[in-house]
Amino acid sequence: MKHITFVADDFGLTKSVNSGILDAYKKGSIQGIAIMIMADETEEAIQMIKDNSINEVGIHTSLFSFKSAERKQRSDFIEFFRNASDEQVKEAVYKEFALYESLLGQKPTFIAPQWNMHGNLRVLKYVAEYAILHNIPVRIPRAVLVVEEITDKNYSAEIYLKRLGVRMPTHLFAHILGSDASEIKHALIEELSTVKDGDSVEVIFHPGYLDKELLDISSLNYERVRDMNILFDDEFMNNVKALGFTFVPFTNL
Repeated sequence: MKHITFVADDFGLTKSVNSGILDAYKKGSIQGIAIMIMADETEEAIQMIKDNSINEVGIHTSLFSFKSAERKQRSDFIEFFRNASDEQVKEAVYKEFALYESLLGQKPTFIAPQWNMHGNLRVLKYVAEYAILHNIPVRIPRAVLVVEEITDKNYSAEIYLKRLGVRMPTHLFAHILGSDASEIKHALIEELSTVKDGDSVEVIFHPGYLDKELLDISSLNYERVRDMNILFDDEFMNNVKALGFTFVPFTNL
């Protein structure tokens, strides 16, 4: 048996993103939602979680506020990782986990850092510490704030987590960029066809609807509508199942 989970990132970013993710969840195409706990529409996202009894809610960690008026750029994070003390990095990591617990009244069901920033070992050790303490699975670490596509292998970070016993899926697939939904669906099916029996897979999506707010603040715009197309394509979902996959929550991978 092969297990798979489709995760929607960026819950809380904007109202249009929240609406798209919720619709994909209600459709049954999304098994996990990764919430941004310090974004413009976090409050609305939390209310949606409560109103719809959504249980599989991970944390899409950003370390600092992701509100439009305060948002840091990738270069700011790189500068922080370069110059901050270990204590400052630890404080930022644990402050965000504490905020999640305070606002949602529970621990995150999985950890899925923004921009795969836990590929940076300075962040990873504190993410791992929290994950081990509370037995929380973690997204496979990849690139360290270098590229959009999650294609770079980061074996040192991955092996680090494995040796500590942190729970992770076997594979991570994502096509963050690209305008052609048909090409993305074909690529995902090809990748999924290589997965062996007994393995598990996380696939990252960024579903959402377009509006002016999203166009003003996000570099991912058409790609979100593209992901809505993929997630609402019954033929694609059936093709995934035909490969022998069972859809499960992240916590069951």
